[in-house]
Amino acid sequence: MLHWQWFIGTIEMMQNNGYLLWDTPSQYGFLNILSLYIVPFNDPWLKVYLLNALLKLIISLIFFKIVWNKGNFSWYLIS
Repeated sequence: MLHWQWFIGTIEMMQNNGYLLWDTPSQYGFLNILSLYIVPFNDPWLKVYLLNALLKLIISLIFFKIVWNKGNFSWYLIS
């Protein structure tokens, strides 16, 4: 399980006019924080929840497509 406060705290500091990696620390890099920051909601918890749900949906659809098409063994390894 991830430490959600590292994401939430960084997003809250960025919403209070902090610069990423200059004024606000980022434990897990900057690309995932920026992807959370551009989600068009004001609540940081809702941003994390929706992006997490979207990523899980995409991964489950890819896995379902691979299993449904009954690909060869290399597709099962990729999934």
